[in-house]
Amino acid sequence: MNKIIKGFMIAFLVSSSVLINGIKVQAQEERKETAVDLLVGVMPATDSAPIFWADEYGLFEEAGISVQVELFTNAMNQQSSAQTQQIDVYMASLVEFIIARENNTDAGAITTTTDGVFPIVVSPEYDGGEEVKIGLMEISVTNYIADLFLTDYVLDKQFIAEVPLRIQMLLAGELDMAVLPEPMATNAAAQGLDKILINESQDFSPNVMIFNQETLENDATIVAAFHEAYNAAVEAMKGQEDAVRALLIERLGLDAAIQDDIILPTYHLTRVPSEEYVEEARAWVETLLDQKISVTYDELVVKDYVSGD
Repeated sequence: MNKIIKGFMIAFLVSSSVLINGIKVQAQEERKETAVDLLVGVMPATDSAPIFWADEYGLFEEAGISVQVELFTNAMNQQSSAQTQQIDVYMASLVEFIIARENNTDAGAITTTTDGVFPIVVSPEYDGGEEVKIGLMEISVTNYIADLFLTDYVLDKQFIAEVPLRIQMLLAGELDMAVLPEPMATNAAAQGLDKILINESQDFSPNVMIFNQETLENDATIVAAFHEAYNAAVEAMKGQEDAVRALLIERLGLDAAIQDDIILPTYHLTRVPSEEYVEEARAWVETLLDQKISVTYDELVVKDYVSGD
């Protein structure tokens, strides 16, 4: 399987390079006609709350930038938009970006980690057996988490990029389990599925924010302003858990009935993952692809915009 994955990735990168370059040029031309400073790609996850908050309450404007936030439910579509520079900064799993940066030196860099929760959602038809058919995205945080925490099971991995489709397949009994980001996990639980919270002992969440190379090189002031607004949102969200949950419900189009059940992480000011944490993820990627990953920590991470807390 690892050789198949590796071969597919290489073939895809080669065959799509001309198309991507063409789309990139078109996106750059269209971008010249807009007054937006940053196009931001986010996922349907609690990680997105500080960005939603900064957008909702004018914190980006206070920091001096204009931001457009785009929600993706499919990480592959978001990655394609990032490669073609249709977005400037986006949320992705660390393992996904390690592979992207290994294959493309112009893929950009991590400027901060985010804070998320990834429960396991279980079908009511699951019989409790050791063998589990589980819905994941192949090269993603969900696959990484499954290998990290579900070591007591024999995993029959079903690779499904769309988060809503994983929920549908659970409801139909076509999957036993799926790894879902919160609050999508709570939304699934409200439809009759079981939600199991994994107690992650690690200090960092496996999701990160990535700026493209052109923005990092040419718009450092804008990058700094984005992080300023992000930090202002984190500070403003303290003690406002109900408002944060309500904002997630609104922005993600979820049922308001699940609001009180959404599990929120502890939100941190901008910070980057440690070298040790990145090394653990790199080792997992090497096992997944059966190849050596040569990209270094300093090539993956930019520390210029972190505040820490």
